[in-house]
Amino acid sequence: RFSLYLIVVPAVSILGPGIIYYFIVNAFGMNLLHIDNVLVQFVLYMVVADFFAYLYHWLAHSHKALWEIHKFHHSCTEMNIVTGT
Repeated sequence: RFSLYLIVVPAVSILGPGIIYYFIVNAFGMNLLHIDNVLVQFVLYMVVADFFAYLYHWLAHSHKALWEIHKFHHSCTEMNIVTGT
């Protein structure tokens, strides 16, 4: 069975880091490449990435159009790349 989820998840996985980095640079004026401490870069990126993952998941459960794409993730009966995030 074809689902948009099979297109959306890989697209978000590929484009997500770039979108998150763009958000950090524009919203906070912070260029991670100019932060000398790699640990601070990593922690900042993970916090923002986790927030966006949570926001997407919440929106996917809250809005009918997004739920239609997202429900495929909840319909799997075994653990695979679609069920894990």
